[in-house]
Amino acid sequence: LCQELTLHNWLMVNNRKEDRQLDRMRNWLAQLVCAVDYIHDQGLVHRDLKPQNKFFSADGMNSLKIGDLGLAANYSAAETEEGIREGAIVSSSRRTSNVGT
Repeated sequence: LCQELTLHNWLMVNNRKEDRQLDRMRNWLAQLVCAVDYIHDQGLVHRDLKPQNKFFSADGMNSLKIGDLGLAANYSAAETEEGIREGAIVSSSRRTSNVGT
């Protein structure tokens, strides 16, 4: 479960360098990297990562969760350099298949 508070809300309130604890933000970044890695391991690309789609967990400000998978898409890992450069995204008609929003 998540709070309504997003990373965007937090950044707007804590807009000075002095308001932002570097260790806390490093922890959040590590969590987000792990979350994106997990999403990719599931064969998905989020396609709308932004502070408004990162929510604090219900148990406090120590955990961030990625939300709003409405634009997520399946992807196929292309083995060619051109496929990797193009992103190898599956057709847009399948954007939200198998994704709960």
